[in-house]
Amino acid sequence: MTTYTAIADTEIDQDSPVTETLMTKLRNNPIAITEGSSGAPKVQTAAINDAAVTQVKVNTTQATYAGSIAPLAEINIATPNSYSFFPEWSNNSQIVISFRSGGSDALNLFNNDDDNVKPYSITWRYINA
Repeated sequence: MTTYTAIADTEIDQDSPVTETLMTKLRNNPIAITEGSSGAPKVQTAAINDAAVTQVKVNTTQATYAGSIAPLAEINIATPNSYSFFPEWSNNSQIVISFRSGGSDALNLFNNDDDNVKPYSITWRYINA
């Protein structure tokens, strides 16, 4: 990682010479900023153009779970990671989807139907962090 070194006002006033040290700082500091080096200024949200980060640049994966649930049964199908998007799912009016907290959030399904097994299919996307 490139080292960020602050440039003093005395190095750039009108009477200061252009030195190798100054030129090295001018070369290395922008690189250090983009690398997030210690002490370097951080890029702020306002500096990023709207829609500049596209889906191609965000490392996403999708998970799909499918199966069936017995009458009046509840199942935990997964514990989505911290960067999950709410799932798309096929449903009928008898299946309830919920996120429960018990140390970590878990994706649960409950079949409200008293008599019938119900199929389900859930897909969600998440960011690999």
